[in-house]
Amino acid sequence: MKKLLVILAGAAMIFIVAHASASAACDLCGDINGDGRVNISDVVSLVDWYYNWPPIEPACPNAADVNCDGAIRLNCYYEEFECDDLQYLMNYIFYQGPAPCDPNGDGIPDCDPY
Repeated sequence: MKKLLVILAGAAMIFIVAHASASAACDLCGDINGDGRVNISDVVSLVDWYYNWPPIEPACPNAADVNCDGAIRLNCYYEEFECDDLQYLMNYIFYQGPAPCDPNGDGIPDCDPY
């Protein structure tokens, strides 16, 4: 029983430290959860934030405007050929699409969400 308590206390401390350090790293466009990387966990954070009630704000909400349109959207407008932030982020992660905040793909960020 004592070992279990020590393990649980250690796990809680690791979670607290990891969460605190993740919250401080909000300088990468697309890094919605603040872990310093743009990956599938950012997609999950964006979906959680958008669809949960009450909303669970991610560590870096400003990083969610990955297509530089000034809004954070999870729906598509096919008639305008405009991609929303969720689709843009998934296109980047899974299909090597343009990087977050670089919709024209020239390697230079087109907007700064911060």
